[in-house]
Amino acid sequence: MIVKCSIGTVHAGTDGHMRSADIGTGVRDLRSRALDRARRPDPRAVATRQRIFEATTRVMQRVGVAGMSIQDIAVEADIARGTLYRYFSSKIALLDAYTDFMRSSFDAALHAAVDPHDDPQLRLEAFLGFFDRYLNSEQARSFLEAEPEFALGYFRRAFDGGVAKTRDALGPVFDLWSAKAGRALDHGLLAEVIMRFLLSHVLVPVPHDEKGLAQRLMEFVSQQR
Repeated sequence: MIVKCSIGTVHAGTDGHMRSADIGTGVRDLRSRALDRARRPDPRAVATRQRIFEATTRVMQRVGVAGMSIQDIAVEADIARGTLYRYFSSKIALLDAYTDFMRSSFDAALHAAVDPHDDPQLRLEAFLGFFDRYLNSEQARSFLEAEPEFALGYFRRAFDGGVAKTRDALGPVFDLWSAKAGRALDHGLLAEVIMRFLLSHVLVPVPHDEKGLAQRLMEFVSQQR
């Protein structure tokens, strides 16, 4: 006999009793479907978080971290203050999530710029060109000028991860350099030197009438061959 219930179709024995094994399978299937629904992001919630983070950027650029409030961000995002508190319980919680948002957005943009290139030379040019555009962007400059303490703290916290991402992104480039040098070069050290070179541009930017950061580093690399 077959019995339909909230956990699916359950088979009963000839005596009319449900078999425990079938019930257990149905319960596991129900739990699995519930977990799948829980893991699936709500598009409206994702869009709201995006609006909050974008509003946080604009408010921070205007008044800095110390000067901004949850109310300021809610007004900028055009949402109710209570709605914002449903996503972030405090200003500190919002800033923690905002830091993760900045890092993930940056990583996605970097991958989009570098991943299409298998050729080491093109890969290096794409990597350095991406940093040139990012570091010279109005958003990056205004962010540092409006809130230097937060920006520099972010760079310090993200530095080790940035070195690891540079090592991964430029692995084929470093392999090529090793082959040309006739010896294995330290990928980690190369990645750290490049990251420190790039971050130096944040504090002492290249004047607009001089060669870009990427072009200058490419010329330096060429001279070492």
